[in-house]
Amino acid sequence: MDMNNSQETRHSLLGRALNLDDHTAWQELHDHYAGFIHFTLQRLRVSPSDANDLVQEVMITLMKKLKNYDSNKGRFRSWLAMVTRSTLQMHYRKMQSIEKKHDRFKDHLVLFEEQDEVLDQIIEKQWEAYISDQALARVEKTIRGRAIEVFKLSLTGLKAKEIADQLGLQESSVYNFRKRVQRSLMLEIRSLVDELESY
Repeated sequence: MDMNNSQETRHSLLGRALNLDDHTAWQELHDHYAGFIHFTLQRLRVSPSDANDLVQEVMITLMKKLKNYDSNKGRFRSWLAMVTRSTLQMHYRKMQSIEKKHDRFKDHLVLFEEQDEVLDQIIEKQWEAYISDQALARVEKTIRGRAIEVFKLSLTGLKAKEIADQLGLQESSVYNFRKRVQRSLMLEIRSLVDELESY
C-alpha cells in the first residue's frame, strides 16, 4: 500500500469509527491501537492481569470520546495518550477506594495524579519505541539473513569491525548491510506514522 492510500485509509477509518454501528471500523481501530496501549502499560509496570482489563477500558473510553477529537488541536496519538492517562487515573482511584487497606495502587496514583508531564513523556517515548519495533518487524519480513543480524548487533553498541570479526564478514559488508536495513527501517517508520497518525 503506498503512502497516499495509507492516508486515505486512516482518514476513512477514523471517520467511519465515529459511527458506533460500524463494527468493522472499530475492530480495525482496536487492532491498530490496542497493541500500543498494552505495550505502554507493560512499560509502566502495570500487572498483566490489570493490563488486559485496562486496554479494554481505554478502548471503551476511546469509543465514547472519539467524537471529541479535533485534529486541528493536535496529533491523534497525543489525544490517545490523554485518554489513556485519564482512564488509568480513574481506574486506580477506583481500585484504591475498593482496597483502602492496601497500598498496592499508591505508587500508580502518585504517578498518574502528580506527574502528568512525566507520564506524557513516558507515553511519547513508548510510542516511538512501539513504532520502531513494528517497523523493524515489517523490515524483517522483507530483508532476511545477515543484514538483519548485522543491524541488531549494531544496536548493542558493537563497532563494525567487531561485528565483521564475529560474523566472519568484510567490514565493508557490515556497513552495506547496516545501511540497507536503516534505509528500509526509515521508510517503514514513515509509512507507519502515516497509517497510525493521519486523520
